[in-house]
Amino acid sequence: MRTGYNVRVWSITRNVTSAPDFAEATASITDAADTPPAIHINGDNPAIVQVGDTYNDLGATITGPQADLNLGIKTYLNGTLVSNIVIDTTQVATDTIDYVATDQSGLTATSTRTVIVQPAATSPSPPQSGQGSVTDTAPASTASTTATTASP
Repeated sequence: MRTGYNVRVWSITRNVTSAPDFAEATASITDAADTPPAIHINGDNPAIVQVGDTYNDLGATITGPQADLNLGIKTYLNGTLVSNIVIDTTQVATDTIDYVATDQSGLTATSTRTVIVQPAATSPSPPQSGQGSVTDTAPASTASTTATTASP
């Protein structure tokens, strides 16, 4: 896998000095043969899902150079070449998806998405008998009771 690349740039300058106009033009040309494919990951990165949810991968897109737009992308899940991305969401884990494209010159590009499977969100449960506190919101009574005892 080639990790670095060189881009050749040429400058062309043309001077026109005939009367009555004077013009100068400059152009830059980038040699796409030395530019690897550019890969854009669609969706969130990292992608976060809850335990028990289903993960649907949104894939990636080659965005350039023009000659590479129709290349295929190979996908690797945790380093293994796969045709479909299936993430196990039955337990907490972190997975990686590598999207790899190689052009006709043998230049390779890789973009990586991290998928984090985290514990399911829990809502607070009501306190059980003998635990926590219960707040009574009924209005307080204003009546009072007096008891008297008479001796025989």
